[in-house]
Amino acid sequence: MRWFWLAMMMIAALTLQGCATSYTLSESEVEDYLDDKLSITEQQSPIQFLETELNLNQIKVRIGRGNDKVQVSTYSELVIRTPLLPLRATLTATIAATPWYRPEDKGIYLRDLEIVSIDSSPKELGVPLEQLGKQSLSALQLFLSSQPVYTLDQNDWKQDILAKLGREITVEPGKIRFHLSAD
Repeated sequence: MRWFWLAMMMIAALTLQGCATSYTLSESEVEDYLDDKLSITEQQSPIQFLETELNLNQIKVRIGRGNDKVQVSTYSELVIRTPLLPLRATLTATIAATPWYRPEDKGIYLRDLEIVSIDSSPKELGVPLEQLGKQSLSALQLFLSSQPVYTLDQNDWKQDILAKLGREITVEPGKIRFHLSAD
């Protein structure tokens, strides 16, 4: 019986060692998670008789491209309702932030959020749209700074092991790598 438990411990140790060197979280996994969790439709009236509606349509995540940050880019459609006719525009915004892992709830969060760029179309409405975009980005920044951008799935055995023993993450081009520790 003693040999059985020793063999089981060796198998578990080898399994954990394999996870420690190979488990990563890809850009597409973070995108899929955010697509499921993040839905922003915001309406505001910054000026009397002028109502705006912003719909977040697409999220693109880039991890570790030239630095240890995660970039979240959003593509949104904006409708500005004026007394004469509605104006349609698009707004693309990119936010960069540093990821960190919080073991208490098994989530990866973002901190030190900064706006990298805001682009709008049509260009003729660039300055007003970018001002509206900055205001609308506050909802996205609030979400990204207070909610995890990914939570480990405890139904997946590898992620369950990471949830129990993972304490540190590092950012690499295109992925976030988890490191295990037994403390």
